[in-house]
Amino acid sequence: MRFYYSSKADVLGIFFKPGKPDQKGRRKEVMPGVWMIFDPRGALVQLEIQQASRHDPQLKHMVQMLIQEVLRQADAIAKEALLAIEKTIRLSDDPQAEQPADYQPGFNFDAASNVLVVEFFKPPAREDLMPKKQILNNTFATFDQDGRLVSIDIQGAMQQFPDLQRFVQQGQEMLSLQHLFR
Repeated sequence: MRFYYSSKADVLGIFFKPGKPDQKGRRKEVMPGVWMIFDPRGALVQLEIQQASRHDPQLKHMVQMLIQEVLRQADAIAKEALLAIEKTIRLSDDPQAEQPADYQPGFNFDAASNVLVVEFFKPPAREDLMPKKQILNNTFATFDQDGRLVSIDIQGAMQQFPDLQRFVQQGQEMLSLQHLFR
């Protein structure tokens, strides 16, 4: 099971298994803004929740909460990486704080591999990225050539962030209910 969330679009998606959605458009809106997407055999492949923060108000702030948890361990982060993180991310709720136009916070979580990728900007071309740099135990950062933080990969994420376990549990519940919505 994989999850993604885009705060810019306020969409939460859950991929239940690898597969391609049915090309014939087997999408079914099961409640306002909640879509189930099926493969050609009728098995649930993906669930998409639009205006997701309406269902879970904390979701809009999930990226900030994840990064604040990483920064709680700031004494172990190299100063160069810490400065890049603080320069890139607005951690306050101050509406006056400037944010780059291409700032698109979101996350991808792969429950099978237990890896969380927190993204801050749409990834530029590979050649514009620096090699991943370990900033904490099991935590790697990707910077662009200008030193701007593009993403953070966190291995063993469910142990660090209990809310991710809640996502997995809710996803399993939705998968078990798929027969009701076909």
